[in-house]
Amino acid sequence: MSKKTQNIYDGIKRLFELQSKLNHLSQELDSKELDDLSFSMSQELKNLDFWVKSLYMYNGKSTSKAKQSSSRENGKKGGRPPKEISQLKKRREEIQNEIIPDLENKKSLSLDFVERQIITQKIQASEEELEFINTKLHSLNYK
Repeated sequence: MSKKTQNIYDGIKRLFELQSKLNHLSQELDSKELDDLSFSMSQELKNLDFWVKSLYMYNGKSTSKAKQSSSRENGKKGGRPPKEISQLKKRREEIQNEIIPDLENKKSLSLDFVERQIITQKIQASEEELEFINTKLHSLNYK
């Protein structure tokens, strides 16, 4: 168990002890002891609040250079891009880096005239889709 977590548990335990003392003392109605106990309870609550905040202060902070970089890039664009944008970018990368090069390679290796025409049509369709994606991304102010 971490030191922060242990301090939180200790603080909670002390608060329960103070609460039981407060209940016991409230029956006797000694105002000086009640004031001291109230002050101690307030201090323990502040201490507990500090440890809870410090325990969870670093949640979600990026540590790797890649996370920091992507976070800065997304921040420049107003935060994490919408899912549609991410999907369009992913599809664009797939078309540019996999589909078109693969089709062009198949076309260059093919000896059949009909097969070459079919591959050429697929390349044209992929380029049209790529153009559509780029237009859509541009209209959404993403590149």
